[in-house]
Amino acid sequence: MNHTGCPQCSGSNIKKGVIASGVNALHMYSYENRRSQSSPVFSYYCADCGFIFGSFVEDPCRIKD
Repeated sequence: MNHTGCPQCSGSNIKKGVIASGVNALHMYSYENRRSQSSPVFSYYCADCGFIFGSFVEDPCRIKD
């Protein structure tokens, strides 16, 4: 994903991060088959102001219905 600047503060220090709860990263599973393989969820964020651009599944091909 290409970002030219943060829409909140116009900063250019954009980083990729993993959303976690405690020590575990957040994972996406298929709604129909929650016992299938999963993929970590990550976000791009502004390291200057903390604005989060969105959440993305890192490897959507792993998630099977």
